[in-house]
Amino acid sequence: MFGEAVAVIVVISLFSVATTVGVVLLVVHLLKSHSSVRIDNGVVGTFTVVQRFGSDDAANGTLVGVLAAPGVSARDAERKVMFPSGKRPLLGTVLPVMVDPLDPTRFNVLWDRVPTARDVAAQQASQIAAQMVASPTAAVSDAPSEPGVARVLSAVPTGDGRFLITLEVHRPGSAAYHVQITMTFATPGHQQLFATPGSVVPVLIDPAYPLTVIPDMSRTNDTPR
Repeated sequence: MFGEAVAVIVVISLFSVATTVGVVLLVVHLLKSHSSVRIDNGVVGTFTVVQRFGSDDAANGTLVGVLAAPGVSARDAERKVMFPSGKRPLLGTVLPVMVDPLDPTRFNVLWDRVPTARDVAAQQASQIAAQMVASPTAAVSDAPSEPGVARVLSAVPTGDGRFLITLEVHRPGSAAYHVQITMTFATPGHQQLFATPGSVVPVLIDPAYPLTVIPDMSRTNDTPR
């Protein structure tokens, strides 16, 4: 009886050790697969985030997007990363990267050059406040009415017939800024225009709250009659 009890304890102990070793090996694998790679004679480029895979509360994930750098033609790319605190990028975010020009599949995100979400929000709030001070009458606007243009950074289907579109908005007198809007399309022409990364599209901007942006269909050539 005593021998059987000892045997059970030994088996449980061995199982515990094996489980611990397995967890350690898994953590080591994750750290290696998401860590930076050594790059000699790299060049600084950009990585525009088109899609992000992984849980929103996880410290790691996979970024899919467009990589571009001097001497490296724009190409689709993918990178497993560990997100520094407060620096999980939104779709459409342009990240600085170090690229191996001889093998563009090897690149690292330069996280030390990426502002935190809090810093970005503070900067945008400061810009909006400055614009409202400069044009106090704009605060009484009821809806987006100021014509502007935006560049489509990404367009991701949400699975319900809609697209989540990230725009880089260009407004006279202020720095370009990013917003996200959700759209459905009445015609294939509208979808081709607004859901194609790189397209420059007409928009209407709320002068009181510039982060409120809507597409201006009246200035497209494919407006439904």
